[in-house]
Amino acid sequence: EGEIILVVEFLDDTEMVQFTVKDTGIGIASDRLSAIFEAFSQEDTSISRRFGGTGLGLTICARLVTMMGGTLRVSSELGKGSEFAFAIPLARGQECTLSNSSELEGEEFLILSESPTFIRETSAVISGEGGIPITGSAVPFEQWNDRFIIVIDGALSRDQLLSVQHRLFATPCRSLLVASGREQLRIRNLGLQFTSTLLKPFIPSAFVVSVQQLRGGGTERNSTGLHNVPHESLAHVPSLKILVAEDNQVNQRLIRRALEREGHSVSIAENGREALSLLEAAHCFDNTSTDHGFDIVLMDIQMPVMDGLQAVKLLRERQGERHIPVIAVTANAMPEHRQEYLEAGMDGYLSKPIELRALRDLLERFAESSQKGDSEGALSEILERIS
Repeated sequence: EGEIILVVEFLDDTEMVQFTVKDTGIGIASDRLSAIFEAFSQEDTSISRRFGGTGLGLTICARLVTMMGGTLRVSSELGKGSEFAFAIPLARGQECTLSNSSELEGEEFLILSESPTFIRETSAVISGEGGIPITGSAVPFEQWNDRFIIVIDGALSRDQLLSVQHRLFATPCRSLLVASGREQLRIRNLGLQFTSTLLKPFIPSAFVVSVQQLRGGGTERNSTGLHNVPHESLAHVPSLKILVAEDNQVNQRLIRRALEREGHSVSIAENGREALSLLEAAHCFDNTSTDHGFDIVLMDIQMPVMDGLQAVKLLRERQGERHIPVIAVTANAMPEHRQEYLEAGMDGYLSKPIELRALRDLLERFAESSQKGDSEGALSEILERIS
């Protein structure tokens, strides 16, 4: 829920450019505003556990702004959100004339969203490319037809998305889901599918490419918004069910894409607690179940809510007769860290940034060994070889 807005603007009659970042987050208490730029300081001492972070980010930002000739300012209201702003001197570049684009000339777009920001920004992109933006509420469901492209905000509620999906089944409209990684995961878990998917936040050129694909002139895409992988290239790869516990959405997309290209089935957890819930839902802790749920877990160490070490300790306490292989994925690759991970219950670790060749080798060898019934022993041997 909520949003983050970045505004960049020239200040009148100056050589200053102002940058403003607004959010609708938890806000900052007024008596803490003067301290948040101090190193290792956070508005809430429990915030590292709840949301991650070390308390250095704002200190670094403030110093960088100062080095560029500006001052970082903040205003905030507890429970409502915060606004950070700074202005820095930047020389004007050479003026250029932008040609009017008509990539979307004549196309009508119904924008389904409850966010004024989403509607405003999406409408600006459509209008700028020659299209016609229409607020979805202005056209009743019964008037939908194939001349419209339906732009769906992934932040809509479950009931709203189900209603839209039901209507699309009955109407030959093209649909474009615009959703963040987390929203895409939620929608996928609901079993919903739309014609094409665009990741938030998007740039105008990406929006145009997605529309061109809806017109039938682009690379085929599946419901996740990723390029489909030719089936024949996956024939030699043993398929695994992999749970990835990772809170960074960029890392989520990269590792999902890499693993799915190898033919594996991937589920994403945002933190250790969510990983345990997915393992339980997949009957991984049930000795009577014939469905093992997940073959292997890739566990990030530093995550909010519950970190990887806490999660693996609880996992080992709850697992039954079947050993669930868990690989730590971390930037901390010193020998003392490795020992800490093994003592916590990890089977081994991979260093960040992940070397895809090492990951591929690990999973392929593990899959082959699993078929022979010696996955635990083989996993230790493989990790020794690539560590």
